[in-house]
Amino acid sequence: MSTKATMFKILNGPNRQDFVNAFSYAYDGEIGKSLCQLKIESEENGNRTQVNVRLCEIQHVVTVSGKTKMSITELQHEDGSGHSFNFKGWYSAPNLDKAVPCEGYYNADNRTGWLRTTLN
Repeated sequence: MSTKATMFKILNGPNRQDFVNAFSYAYDGEIGKSLCQLKIESEENGNRTQVNVRLCEIQHVVTVSGKTKMSITELQHEDGSGHSFNFKGWYSAPNLDKAVPCEGYYNADNRTGWLRTTLN
């Protein structure tokens, strides 16, 4: 079985409190409730695509309502600043038939980072 990773740049994300709240409410029970958004960019075959990602609870089996979403299920301080984080979770997009694992880095001071999804 081959594995394909897709890298995204996080161009504009939420403030620190909203990012941490997205983690806190990842299993709140209101599937699809958007807590905040971040903008990501990918480049494939020379084409750049920007998408707004809703940070919310997602179902891990199917894509919810045709929107790009991500749930943060693991959060770790990257350093001692309290403003940069490593995270893991689930990513769902209209071109996927199910949510896939993701991981990344986010800096709440400059609201940038990266996101990597893994497809089997």
